[in-house]
Amino acid sequence: MFKALERIRIRPEEYVQKLVGSSEFRLRVGDYRLMLDIDKEKILILVLKIGHRKNIYD
Repeated sequence: MFKALERIRIRPEEYVQKLVGSSEFRLRVGDYRLMLDIDKEKILILVLKIGHRKNIYD
């Protein structure tokens, strides 16, 4: 997961998808998903939640 976060540090728009009806983004890492908040003005990527793809959206 750390490698995936390092990848999105420079150009997050290439690797993340915006969640429908939300200001959050999602990053796929194998069977896991990371829910992110990205603030481009502050150059900040905040990991909100990490979980298996089966129950991350519950």
